[in-house]
Amino acid sequence: MVYVLGVNLPDRHLVKFALTQFYGIGRVTADRICARFQMHRTCRVRDLTPLQVTALASFLSSPKDSLSPPRYPTATPDFLPSTRTHQELAVEHRAERARRETENKQPEFILRRLRDKHILPDALKNLKIEAELKQEIRENIAHQKMIGSYVGRRHAMALPVRGQNTQNNAKTARKLNRVERYIVSLSPASAGLPSFPHTIFSSKTPKRETTDVDVVSFVSETSTRVDQTHRKLKGRHIQLIGIGGTIGTALFVQIGAALTQGGPGSLFLAFTIWSTFILAINNCLSEMVTWIPISSPFVRFADRFVDPALGFCAGINFFVFEAMLIPFEVVAFNLVLQFWTDKIPVAAVIAFVLVCYVILNSFTVGWYGESEFWLAVGKVILAVGLMSFTKDLELTSFQVGGNPLHDTYGFRNWDPSKVPGAPFAPTIKTGSLGRFLGFLTCLIQASFTIAGPDYVSMTAGEAELPRRTLPRAFKSVFYRLTTFFVLGSLCVGIVVPYSDEDLANALSEARPGAGSSPYVIAMQRMRIPVLPHLVNALILTAIFSAGNSYVYCASRTCFGLALQGKMPRIFTKCAPNGVPIYSVALTLSIALLSFLQVSNNAAVVLKWFVNLVTASQLLNYAIISFTYLKFYYALKAQGIPREHLPHKSFWQPFCGYYGLVGTFTMAFVGGYTVFLPGKWDVPSFLFSYAMLGLAPVLFVFWKVFHRTTWHRPENVTFFEKEREEVDRYEESYAGKQLPSNIFAKIMDSLFS
Repeated sequence: MVYVLGVNLPDRHLVKFALTQFYGIGRVTADRICARFQMHRTCRVRDLTPLQVTALASFLSSPKDSLSPPRYPTATPDFLPSTRTHQELAVEHRAERARRETENKQPEFILRRLRDKHILPDALKNLKIEAELKQEIRENIAHQKMIGSYVGRRHAMALPVRGQNTQNNAKTARKLNRVERYIVSLSPASAGLPSFPHTIFSSKTPKRETTDVDVVSFVSETSTRVDQTHRKLKGRHIQLIGIGGTIGTALFVQIGAALTQGGPGSLFLAFTIWSTFILAINNCLSEMVTWIPISSPFVRFADRFVDPALGFCAGINFFVFEAMLIPFEVVAFNLVLQFWTDKIPVAAVIAFVLVCYVILNSFTVGWYGESEFWLAVGKVILAVGLMSFTKDLELTSFQVGGNPLHDTYGFRNWDPSKVPGAPFAPTIKTGSLGRFLGFLTCLIQASFTIAGPDYVSMTAGEAELPRRTLPRAFKSVFYRLTTFFVLGSLCVGIVVPYSDEDLANALSEARPGAGSSPYVIAMQRMRIPVLPHLVNALILTAIFSAGNSYVYCASRTCFGLALQGKMPRIFTKCAPNGVPIYSVALTLSIALLSFLQVSNNAAVVLKWFVNLVTASQLLNYAIISFTYLKFYYALKAQGIPREHLPHKSFWQPFCGYYGLVGTFTMAFVGGYTVFLPGKWDVPSFLFSYAMLGLAPVLFVFWKVFHRTTWHRPENVTFFEKEREEVDRYEESYAGKQLPSNIFAKIMDSLFS
């Protein structure tokens, strides 16, 4: 008996029959393998030398990685392998061939030499085992899904489309659809080998170009995890998703708390300064994501450019951050709804919101993109309307006396002679230290309120024509920051004074909905009865939109972790519409924490979620900055000019260092109040710094148990396979589909 690859080959069997019977190799290819290894046609297993057994086992275990056997004539039965080496046979064969060609200068010999050299391939050069074949099929399916030509559910299982998958014929279908156990060829030029079964691909799906290869089929499973999401998000979807995930109650309601503690000047200065940090993060992300537009990009970038342990840490951190924000927004939704009535059962409201999230995130990603587009349009209308309420516009003229009270207030709330302590109000302490602490409080509020580039980057794996749409979306972040956050903080300081008693009472009483909003308080003071209800309705849609974005980002983060092997394989499974359905299910199961509101005060539950995730967001930004620095120096070490990238960000690597220092520092500053004299509180400390303590634990856990290595710049790889897939997708894309009506054309022209 000879033991080869887990099979005991009987001594009496011919070698070529053993290859056919035990390894699923076709007869023609078995003859070729025997000839290459100098095994004559009547050679039996007992006649194999140890060297031949070793070479045969190595070749059969991994045909793709092993050296292809040399080209020799078929051996005769009287050949003794031990008498002459392969090298001697090769030299003799080449010498004999050269002698014949020298003696015969006829044209047919020249044509034969050219044919042998350039046309006829080596039939055994690129043998593939079944695992490699399945991987190629999955890549083909993923490519077809991206270009929109995918048809058929059975493709998702990498099975041939043959047989009926019905209840009565399921057993027959499974039998017919098993992968064939024999050598097949993908090219008719492979010297008479049978062609690859056409049933592997759907008749409605175009095949990708393949090279002339032979395929050895073994029964083995592959651990390759393929991204099966669909690129269905258009440019206008991505533009508005960047707004939908950032504008929420923090900008319209919770900003009032920061105003009361720091004053209008500190609030405006803090939001302006923090916007520069977010702009630096945006510069870091834009350069990497536009070149490598993949699912869950910055999590996988940390894995590839820095250390797999950091990728695991970043992924879990961002997943927890996004997942915990979902119950935060659900609780806020119910709180805003109580502005009108508190008779609706809390559990019913929570269930309604979660069911809506299930519907919008379980169907094709186009549903999510379209819903987020229109919800974000409502946010834009709300933000612009509130700024119009504040500013001196020609149509409203509220600020110059066009309001019902004819009150021209201007910047009087910034005037210290009219509002003592303005514009930089002290908090906790008095004097300069108190004013600095007031500014620090506003800066902490800004660090939780202002975001955006991370939400844009999460759409990279499902963006239509990413190399064209993503640069535009990232470039527009600057205008979103200045318009909504910087000007928004300025407007809040104009409409009400920081020491307003109504605002302080609303915050202390935790008034539901827009009742705590500085804008609503100003409207009520001007005796405008309709606007508060309109603002509350738009805030309600803003909250729903933010939660919808968090479901999307959290599920795609879980999906990206699973693709990297850092989450169970089941989370890589996608529905036929390209949605990672199990990742969505896990995310929404965490959202069930919002039912805590049923037995606790809503304000308390909101505080729990906010305190828990604020440090996670800052830590995530610090990881993005550090990852970009590694990316930057890897490009430099490997001689890849940044000018050749689809998008080159400005002020690099300064932005990377600037964002890293600022966000990492603020992650530790967020809970500073617990260290002040008489302010120590164990729950507040744990909520503020739990994630900062958990992140190093996650990093060390993955690094120790998986023995990961820190990537050196010269050894970093840049997702070559994924980039090639994107290149093929964009080349095969027939062009942007024209909108079907005038309204769609207007939307695309405005937001693309």
